[in-house]
Amino acid sequence: MWLRLNTKKSIETENGRITYFPGDWLDAEFGIGRQWLMVGIASVPCLSNAMPLDKDCGIVALCNKAVRFAGYPDLQVKASKKPAMSHAKTLVLSKSDAIAPEMLSFCFDLLDRWDVIAPFNDGYSDECVFVKKSEAASTFIKQWAKFGFSEALAESGLNIFGLPVMAGVQ
Repeated sequence: MWLRLNTKKSIETENGRITYFPGDWLDAEFGIGRQWLMVGIASVPCLSNAMPLDKDCGIVALCNKAVRFAGYPDLQVKASKKPAMSHAKTLVLSKSDAIAPEMLSFCFDLLDRWDVIAPFNDGYSDECVFVKKSEAASTFIKQWAKFGFSEALAESGLNIFGLPVMAGVQ
């Protein structure tokens, strides 16, 4: 379950200890997440209080399902068979339920510092990829459409943020 931390929290992982700070998001095991919610270590912001998005954010949906996010009724969604850049900050979504609505504002904001944001768990995933418009990102999108996500990402040289997909966080 995706939670936003209210306090500083150090978590032991197989790759060592990671320190998270108030406002950081992480995907906690359901039982642990419930405990953190009950004692106030973490919270799940109300969808009716969705954080505003920059004006030029949008979604390119590669999936066949209709895509809508609670709290963001005006978010533009363009259906496409291939990855594309539709806005200055674009979410390329290949799986309609790949990201929680609560994460949209956070991820779009991260594009102020990163070129690409993609889920990471034993490798990058193309289920929901946030991309900031730039010449390098346009090249990456074209290569993705032509050669596939993994190959395009490896060749891109872009500044990539691996969005943690952490199972069993304690």
